Amino acid sequence: MSAARELETALAAATGRRHGVATGRGATAIWLALEALAARHPDRRRVVLPATLCLSPPSVTRLAGLEPVFCDVEPETGQMAPRALGALLDAGEAPLCVIAAHLYGEPCRIEEIGTLCRQAGTALIEDAAQAWGASVGGRPAGSFGDLSVVSFGHTKILDAGGGGAVLTDDAGLAEDLAARARALPGKPAETAQWGADYRSRYYALAAEFAARPEARREVGALCLARPELYRYRLEEEQARRILDALPRTAAALAHRRAMAEHYEQNLDPEIERLARRSGGAPWRFSILVEPHQRASLLAGLRGAGFDASAWYPCPAPFFANVSPEHFPGSAQIETRIVNLWTDESTNPDKVCRASTFINEALAQFGSSGVRKVAR
Repeated sequence: MSAARELETALAAATGRRHGVATGRGATAIWLALEALAARHPDRRRVVLPATLCLSPPSVTRLAGLEPVFCDVEPETGQMAPRALGALLDAGEAPLCVIAAHLYGEPCRIEEIGTLCRQAGTALIEDAAQAWGASVGGRPAGSFGDLSVVSFGHTKILDAGGGGAVLTDDAGLAEDLAARARALPGKPAETAQWGADYRSRYYALAAEFAARPEARREVGALCLARPELYRYRLEEEQARRILDALPRTAAALAHRRAMAEHYEQNLDPEIERLARRSGGAPWRFSILVEPHQRASLLAGLRGAGFDASAWYPCPAPFFANVSPEHFPGSAQIETRIVNLWTDESTNPDKVCRASTFINEALAQFGSSGVRKVAR
């Protein structure tokens, strides 16, 4: 058995799925999943995505010839809001599918979302790219919906350097997906350079968002400029790396959960945390600060040697003529979130020092600088 086939079997077993199809990256898995669903429903072109999300899913939606439609998120979690989804599904024709992501490694309300999708007669793709090892009600992430996507690329819960898969219980979809995966090209030799060029250009444009709103549409065009970045097969060597990494899942989860708990204990209790559910696989530990505080806090953390990010901006304006303010939950996440590292690069001492830095930095803003949170 090839390493890729062995991996497919292992991933299906780990998630309780009947079928798995390996791909070069998680974005490829989403692209193939969309194509397989579109082949069944050629009259449906709309794909519903959360309005806070990595840019890869809406990018491959466009590249698959489909229309991304965005659903607002819960400002307290950053996850797709079932109430907003229900209103969207009731407002028009059934979309091709809903893509529901477990953002930041924390479970979204996937069971409620699944019920809404079944009632509307639309397919559900569970995006578990950031949530390998997470669970919802005792069920593993990757076991929900008509199709699920997992990823083992850069910064993921189990970072094996690349690779992904789409999982399903539908034998017909699995056969279609496998045929599409066999036809994928190899990973382009220029991938690393293209990725570096993309990141350089993205951050340059992101710095202009406030002064030049059209920069957001330029990011959308940038996302679509190199389709080859999103679509390639899983090579045998990479499949073997993932197989070798899978036994580290429990240790990786334990470490991340321990780091999240250290942040929880060391950060001032009045600092607002992004709400988490049990069973999560903390991709980052995220806090919410006032918009006027964030830039200086991020700069200070990075200057002091602590990793921090501010993911994600609302993707809707990148792909349509719409303002982030159209999605108030997502707008809050975009302007307030600070993500703190939980991976193997950090440890309890570093978390303690980063937390102390944050506590002191926010205290300097005065009594109005920290939003009180009911506990």
